[in-house]
Order: sequence, then C-alpha cells, then structure tokens
Amino acid sequence: MCGPLNTSRLLAAASIMAAPGGSQQSTASATPASVPAKSPGMPESPTTKAKLNPPLVKGKAQVKLKGPINVGIEVKDSKVRSIQAFSQLIGYLYVGDVIVSVNGSKVTNTQEFSTAVNANLPGTVVIDYLRDEMCTFVMKPLPQKRPGYDQFEITLVWRSGGTPIGLLIHRDFSGKVVVAMVESGCTASKVVKPGDVLLKVNSVDIKDRDVARKLIMGSINYSKKVKLTLERCSLPSAGQRDVIAPPPVPKPTTPPAVSPVASSAAQPEQPVQPPQSAQPAPAKPALSPAAQPVPAQKTSSVPNLAIPPVNTKVDVPLPADVLAILEANKNFYLTPCTLPPCLKKSKEVTTPKEAHLDIPQGACTEAIIPYDPSPKPLKMTPKRVGS
Repeated sequence: MCGPLNTSRLLAAASIMAAPGGSQQSTASATPASVPAKSPGMPESPTTKAKLNPPLVKGKAQVKLKGPINVGIEVKDSKVRSIQAFSQLIGYLYVGDVIVSVNGSKVTNTQEFSTAVNANLPGTVVIDYLRDEMCTFVMKPLPQKRPGYDQFEITLVWRSGGTPIGLLIHRDFSGKVVVAMVESGCTASKVVKPGDVLLKVNSVDIKDRDVARKLIMGSINYSKKVKLTLERCSLPSAGQRDVIAPPPVPKPTTPPAVSPVASSAAQPEQPVQPPQSAQPAPAKPALSPAAQPVPAQKTSSVPNLAIPPVNTKVDVPLPADVLAILEANKNFYLTPCTLPPCLKKSKEVTTPKEAHLDIPQGACTEAIIPYDPSPKPLKMTPKRVGS
C-alpha cells in the first residue's frame, strides 16, 4: 500500500523535466550562489556582454593562386562554416571567421565567395576577415642600445588563463636567456624568432631561465597577459657577409702609349733650343701608310690567374745513378721471363661442349626439401613439412 504523496518531490521532478536540453539539474542548482539570478527586466552588464561576445580582431590574408580553384569552403551569412581538407585556403581562413570582403567585394554565401576568389586569377587574392582570436599581441619598437641589435616590446593578451605561450627558452654559453624554439602556429610565432634574447618579463630583468618561466606563466594565469622585452641581432651572418661583399677583382692597367722617337733610349740628349718667333717651324713631309712607324705592342702587367702555379719542388733533376737504372730497364717488358710461373696448371683445360661452366657431369647431389605448395606466388621461405 502506497503512502501519502510528497508534494515537494513532485515539484522537484517537474522542475528537472522542464530544464532545457534535458539536463538532470534543478533550476535552483543551475545558478551559482555567488552570482545573483537576473530578473527578466534587468539589462546585462558590460562585463557579461564582453564574456559572451568577445571582440573580433581584424585580419587580412593574401593568397597567391596560379589559376581557378575549388575553394572548398562553406560560407553562410558571411561566416565560414566548414573547410574541406583539399582547400588551398587552409591556414589562411578558419571556421568561425567572418569574411568582410574578397578583393574589395562583399560576400555573404559560398557562391559569391567562390566567384570573388576566382575573378582575377592568376594573381593575389586579398581576403579581409574578422576573427575571434584567443590571443592578441601588440608590438612596440624600442630605441637601439647598441649598433646591430634591435630591441622591441611585445604584449600578449589572452582571453583565458592557463594557455601555454609556445616558446622554448634556454640559457646559452654567455649566460643570456635565449629563445630556442617557437611553436608553429602560436601567436608569438608572428613576431618572436629563435635566437631572440629575452631581456625582461613585465619590466623585470631576466638572468635565469627558470625565473623567466615562472614569471611568464604566473602573469598569464593571474592577469591573462604578459609583456616581453626582446633583443634581436640585425647583423648579417658570416656566410651572408661573404656573399654580399666579395673581394674586389683587380682591373688590368694599360700603360701609356710611347712613340718610337721617345722610346729610343740610345739617342743622346740634345740641348733644347729656344723657339724663334721670326722663323716659322718647317712643315714635316707626310709619310705614306707603308712608311709610317709601327707603334710598340701594349703589355699588361696583370698576371694570368687562370694558369695554376707550378710546383718547383717536384720538378728537380734525378740523380745520375737513378737515371742509369731507368735507362737500362726501359725495355724490361719486352724481354721474355725465364722464371717459373707462380700458378701451376693441374690438368689440361678443355672447352665444355654442353655447358658454359666446367662442371663435371655426374649424379645430382642436391638435397630436396619437401614443402607445402601454394597457389599464390611465394612471398616468404616455405616451411618444412611437420615444423
């Protein structure tokens, strides 16, 4: 016989069944005790709106395409709904991005997006979008402290704490904390490069790797942001310096042309007579082309770099006794050898008649191993019967 009905239990069961989505929770336990229940007429606070609708970050993607493509992206109400694995836009757009324009044209659905992408190909497609970034950054250049090294300050802001920064730091041989590796795809990879020296974390000088790691993770978990001061070497490496500044090539110098009269050093010097203003200088008779003197050939003082230098230490005359031995034995290969041969023949070799190899024709001594036949080609050694 059933007892009297409990009205409180019926009300609790009704509230559980009326919960949205079929969740097995009561309406009283769904609201935390620290958060007061919002009445229907009360407007939402700005903090609540910021948590529900985080601000979107503007971005731009530039994709170089050689021809028309199948975009492989579903767009609905200017928002990316899905991306296929074969799409060439993977890595440029993500699910949830709001497409503002494609090459300056506004798109709202998949057909308009595909038409805008393939409109001016081959070429570069510029896609403006809005993205819900989990982490944003602000980069600020700092004045240069020493030549060849640039300093900058980067501030990373996360929407939630507990997110790894994606940097692997270590202490080098000089005692500086250096970025060893940057995780591909993280926000810091857009500005931080391996080899950057970590100088400060939130304006605190860094001398130890473990201290830097604790400061970075503590700042992210507590305030959801961190400020890093980095230094980067802008000088070219040794290999780049060799390529950029090759050694100068000497140019051939041409000596000035010397006339035959001036080049003759055997003629004695004659005293120079002052010119006579009253008597004009007699004109010299014109010489025929055959009788004109031939100018001396020009010589260049630049050595020929293509000819390798001769090793003078090897090109020396041999002693007289060595030359005598070489002269006496220069025809040694023409004289028949009188010494017995090193290899002795055991029997007379005959040419085989029915075989290419000199194998004695006798009974077969090969041991036949029984095996299980297979209808398919063998891919492994057959097993013995009974094994």
